[in-house]
Amino acid sequence: MGGTVFGKYVGYVSRDDPLHGFLGGIARDQLGVHERSPVFRAFRLNGSNEVYGYEEKHSSAKIICKFYGRRYGWDRDKAVWTALQEYESLQRLR
Repeated sequence: MGGTVFGKYVGYVSRDDPLHGFLGGIARDQLGVHERSPVFRAFRLNGSNEVYGYEEKHSSAKIICKFYGRRYGWDRDKAVWTALQEYESLQRLR
């Protein structure tokens, strides 16, 4: 993904945040980023959902994440079902 991540810059993802390890795994395993100490900048993307763009500072690799919890009143089953439906739709498009 070239260019910059659009949206409002909201800060860095702390190394203590479980999301940091998740993003690091995606960057390494899916995007081939082998930074020894990855640093992720976070951007809230425009739109109606809770969608964030993360950019690894050194490699400029970008990852987009969509969060479902708050939108469904923290109903985990509904959030999981919605995420699964979106994933399956993306798989069909591919």
